[in-house]
Amino acid sequence: MKLNEEKKKNENFELLKSLYKFSSEEKDNLISIEFISMRQDIINFHISVKKTELFSNVEKILYEYYPQYKETNNYFLYNGSKIDKDKTVEENNIKEDSKIQLVDE
Repeated sequence: MKLNEEKKKNENFELLKSLYKFSSEEKDNLISIEFISMRQDIINFHISVKKTELFSNVEKILYEYYPQYKETNNYFLYNGSKIDKDKTVEENNIKEDSKIQLVDE
């Protein structure tokens, strides 16, 4: 059941994304990142974002789909390092198809 819900959310996001028009320069600035959670209720959740986007804004997008995490004390890991939410995706050295782990305490 959870897998079907996850797939539907991703399909809805892809549809939404297709409605937006980006210049080729903006497309070059986009990357796709994947979120997973320690509880394993987030699996294969992909978001396309600008490299220059603050990670805190990316986090807000995630919470739109998973509001249960909005009120918890969370942090994010990429390659074993804690992500600085006040830095951009690029400043956190997050690359295309990176897996970001959500850790809630």
